[in-house]
Amino acid sequence: MVHDNIPINLSRLKDYFPELKKLYKQSIPADNEPLVTNAEISLEIEEGEQDDFERRYLLFIQKYNIPEDSIGDILYINQKITYDLNHVTELSFVDNNVHKALDFLIGYQQLVEDVELKKIRDQDGYRSNQPDPIIIQVKDKGSNGATPLNFDGSGRFIVKMIYQAFKSSFNNTSLSHILEEYPEIPPLKTLLLLRAPDFIKHKVITQEMLSKTAVILSKYFDDYFAEAVYKRKKNLIIYELFYLFDTLKYSGKVMNIDSGKELRRVNLKTEYILPLDESQHSSFIKELIKNNNRRNQPLSGAFMSFTKY
Repeated sequence: MVHDNIPINLSRLKDYFPELKKLYKQSIPADNEPLVTNAEISLEIEEGEQDDFERRYLLFIQKYNIPEDSIGDILYINQKITYDLNHVTELSFVDNNVHKALDFLIGYQQLVEDVELKKIRDQDGYRSNQPDPIIIQVKDKGSNGATPLNFDGSGRFIVKMIYQAFKSSFNNTSLSHILEEYPEIPPLKTLLLLRAPDFIKHKVITQEMLSKTAVILSKYFDDYFAEAVYKRKKNLIIYELFYLFDTLKYSGKVMNIDSGKELRRVNLKTEYILPLDESQHSSFIKELIKNNNRRNQPLSGAFMSFTKY
């Protein structure tokens, strides 16, 4: 992994990333002048491959005549998925409170499932005409006794309020991002997945982030590339960019192609040919974008909002 800083045009990128819009509003330039700032980036390349990556990116710029004022923006858009995945993994690793919160929710959902099973069995104390057996107790962690709150239904109500606080009130960026897509407490199966060490690499999240990146790039081309050639070739351009940035592998299964196995980038020091026949490149990106458009809402928020400058 290589980290660097590049200049980006906030005046343009603010329309695609909510966190950049917030930053732009803090320093709106006079007379609608372009607002350029330096942004941190993360590239999934080895330390020794940096020169080779820069060479290939410049060749790509020349190949498609990318406007000079868009070079930094295009790089930023493409590396964003790498940056976010890298940073949320780091945050969740060092932040033990994320695991504690997820453990609490897992314990609660296990209790809910246990209660529902006892209701099905019509056990005494768990029948539908009896008070909800899930209660909240308040205690000092060093003592054995606890004070229960025995209002019917209050236990579930309070845990739901705690869940909303996990998402918004505790100023925990990693935790709020993990739970962002779930309006209500996720089911036990989902919570166990989120608690797993490699949760952020889960194919559903990464595929959604990549498809959203394709949508952003397509819109950027339409908004700022006037030449008709980009309208005809933009999906080919996106495909090549994804391969160069080694994010094509996050596509999931598209057109019956397992991207994780077949579309990984080769070593940058090696001359490479883009995977798949060229006639499939545009169709592949179209299908990836179509998958994104089928969703009622993004799965991961695409993307996080703690980028530093």
